[in-house]
Amino acid sequence: AYTLIYLFRGSLPWQGIRAGKKTEIYEKIKQIKSEISIEILCKGLPIEFLRCMHYCKNLNFQDKPDYAQLKMQFKECYEKIEEGKKYDFDWEILNLDLSDEHKKTPRSTY
Repeated sequence: AYTLIYLFRGSLPWQGIRAGKKTEIYEKIKQIKSEISIEILCKGLPIEFLRCMHYCKNLNFQDKPDYAQLKMQFKECYEKIEEGKKYDFDWEILNLDLSDEHKKTPRSTY
């Protein structure tokens, strides 16, 4: 769940922590993770992130996550965010350029 937040936001609150030893860094990260509320962590993100974090926090160690449900939830989130947007991907532009070139260049008769 933290990875999804990182990918959406670009950072996490415990990044860049400085300390003398690795064990001190890990302790500070552990402290921040245990003290920060899910609501603060997910502030400004789509509601699906908050739901995912609550779901994950409530899992017991032996519980198997419902990956299909989580996947569907984030797919719907993505569709909501991207609704009506059109992107020109590099490979689409490249394909258009190549097909245009193909039409202009006469074929060889070898």
